[in-house]
Amino acid sequence: MQRRIFREQQEEARPRLRPRLRDAYERGATRDWGDLLRGPQEPELDLGSDEGLLEAATPETYLAVSRSSLPPERA
Repeated sequence: MQRRIFREQQEEARPRLRPRLRDAYERGATRDWGDLLRGPQEPELDLGSDEGLLEAATPETYLAVSRSSLPPERA
């Protein structure tokens, strides 16, 4: 039941998130990762297991960001 609800929520969010993700990948491809941070902050390294992580990987890079450290979603 929970998987079905999760899948339905993901399907509902997909049209809204797809353009935002494409934009983020395109901006990230042309900028240094440090330029993408707000201000002179350094990312925190957390090796513990956290189900609230958003993860991405390429052959050269692995990135995990905590949902709680992201800016609020724009409408």
